Amino acid sequence: LLGSQDPSVYRPLSLQRKEIRLVVIEPQDNDDDTIRVSLQYLSLDEPEGTPFEALSYCWGSVQDLKPIMMKNPDASKPDFEFQVTSNLFSALKHLRRPHVSRTFWIDLICINQSNIEERNKQVGLMGRIFALAKHVRVWLGEFDEEVAAEFAIMRTIARKQQNPELLADASLESLPAHMPRTHSDIFSDKAITPHDKVFQKPWFYRIWV
Repeated sequence: LLGSQDPSVYRPLSLQRKEIRLVVIEPQDNDDDTIRVSLQYLSLDEPEGTPFEALSYCWGSVQDLKPIMMKNPDASKPDFEFQVTSNLFSALKHLRRPHVSRTFWIDLICINQSNIEERNKQVGLMGRIFALAKHVRVWLGEFDEEVAAEFAIMRTIARKQQNPELLADASLESLPAHMPRTHSDIFSDKAITPHDKVFQKPWFYRIWV
């Protein structure tokens, strides 16, 4: 099942203080498949001093789950095993760093999904949560070589988008036929076509991310 079978993984949130949870992704070598996290608590009325990032992503199938390890605040007790979707597991592996921790707001982990009342209250705070985040990271999912190549092309276009002239001839040679070549093309339907695998990712078709 999604989340943890141990109800003590979460303590209740203070509605009066507009409290939220944050997940700290512990530093670890990316070759290690074990993802370790811990929880922090933050009042949105007093957010100073606890910078955090927010993650925008698609959950993926709740039938395809992978375990992460969540630190037990009681050091005398074992850590919690916490089930997340496979897509979020991949995101966590990419987000963690080898030597420093990172603090995020991630809905699947930071909201007690089995508590409907809490879930509804936290959803009402999401606009403020994302506004207070120092960065919002978007996870589109794992990339194959073709998607990675398209992203490289889009980065080239983004660097050139202030130029009203054609892209440099050398750049044009590397662009597939369906990719935009002029400043006006970038903001037209030519920039997004059925051939673009990047824009076929589920994130672009979901209202709730």
